[in-house]
Amino acid sequence: MFRKFLSRKKSVPPVEFSRPILPSAVVQTIVAFTGQKTLPSMPANAQKAFEISTNPKAEPRDFVELLENDEALSARIIKIANSVYFDRGNGSKTIVEAVATIGTSELRSLLGANILSELFHSNHPLRAKLWKHDVYVALASRTLARNFAPDAAEEAFLAGLMHDVGKLMLLQRVPAEYQKVVDTVGAHRTFHRAEQETFPFDHTLVGHFIAETWRFGDTLTHAIRLHHEPWENLSLQTTPVTFIVKLADNLIHRYWLDDFKSQSLRDYHAEELAAGLALTGKAENLSAEELATFVKKTLSEEAEFYLGDE
Repeated sequence: MFRKFLSRKKSVPPVEFSRPILPSAVVQTIVAFTGQKTLPSMPANAQKAFEISTNPKAEPRDFVELLENDEALSARIIKIANSVYFDRGNGSKTIVEAVATIGTSELRSLLGANILSELFHSNHPLRAKLWKHDVYVALASRTLARNFAPDAAEEAFLAGLMHDVGKLMLLQRVPAEYQKVVDTVGAHRTFHRAEQETFPFDHTLVGHFIAETWRFGDTLTHAIRLHHEPWENLSLQTTPVTFIVKLADNLIHRYWLDDFKSQSLRDYHAEELAAGLALTGKAENLSAEELATFVKKTLSEEAEFYLGDE
């Protein structure tokens, strides 16, 4: 269904996105506001996991070697392998068996989630809500990508997971100031707008700062920086993952995780979904409700694996 509707999209002038530029003045502002001269290096174990999770050539033995050095993660992976969703009746008692049962594609997603869940940790009540949103957007992004951009499915998951990483850093580094953002969300303000009214930057720029510091690839950087760009600025041909993540982000905000109980926010995300679908030229054959139905099964089956104890 998705391949068909995208293949018949109306003509859109191509927008060639090179890697977004992060002005040094913006970096200096972020550094000054958060009181942190620079981000620390990504922990060695997280860096190794990130390299494997983003390497399409990684083999099962690479995952086994990584997991054997992380007792807690190993136990969690074995538990997931023995869940009703994955278990085929044989049971998994070892890491080798668990890796074979789950498969490298799903393991990449699980590793990505494990990495991000341990970065920028905070005891603020909002942290769990932000993390749940990230997981839902990641699963929705992968589900949509598998159906109309299969080669980008794993990148779409990681991009969905990382798209709001800037929020996590702000919540950890300046919790009191970020609470002011939370207090003004709702009515006619999205998080994005509330941040811009509170800080001299927003979470997309902070996320871009993180992406540059930790050397994320272009696809992740695009999605992190550009997922709040107007639809007409995004090209379906050159930035499919960013388009998918933006669609998934609005879908989750519209149909799930409505923490602010704001009709104006629901209306805003409904309008954004309609605008995104209209850009494809097939809005009359694919509604937001159909997208939500398509994603619902994935969320009900898989979200628990990624949410863990958050």
